[in-house]
Amino acid sequence: MRIVVAVVIALACQRAHANSPLEPPDQPVVASYRGATLAADGVAVGLVAVGIATETNILVLLGVSTYLVVPPLKHVTNERNARAAASVAMRVGLPLLGVLIGDSLPRDCGPTGDCAGPPLAIYLGLGAGVVAAAALDGIFLAKGDSPPSQPRAAWTPVARPTHGGFALGVAGQF
Repeated sequence: MRIVVAVVIALACQRAHANSPLEPPDQPVVASYRGATLAADGVAVGLVAVGIATETNILVLLGVSTYLVVPPLKHVTNERNARAAASVAMRVGLPLLGVLIGDSLPRDCGPTGDCAGPPLAIYLGLGAGVVAAAALDGIFLAKGDSPPSQPRAAWTPVARPTHGGFALGVAGQF
């Protein structure tokens, strides 16, 4: 009968190891990289502004590319792929939403009723979407990890056969 009890206890319990299976694997703690994403956004906006002012399309294209690629790439290099996808979605979606809202606002086309060119509200909506996406990315997505908390006390029952019987015990970290 003692052998049956020992076998049942041995099968139900875990074996104690030097590296407890209750400890989570060490994950690297990522420091905040907000400065890098906000600097990339500042460079992107600057390139677009200079490109528009000097009528240099390549600078505008380079600025838009920097805005769309560099901050999400920074998330990927920090092994935060879900944050990179969210960053791309915000960087495309919020400016488009701003354009749609700006386009839906009523226009004052004067007495002739002929509106020449897109209204200023479209450009303001685009700019607001760009600023909102950059700010949300920097504030929420590029934040670092919080420092690891102290491990909680954990225990597990241990049973092992001995010469002439079995031993029961508790192993853990306290």
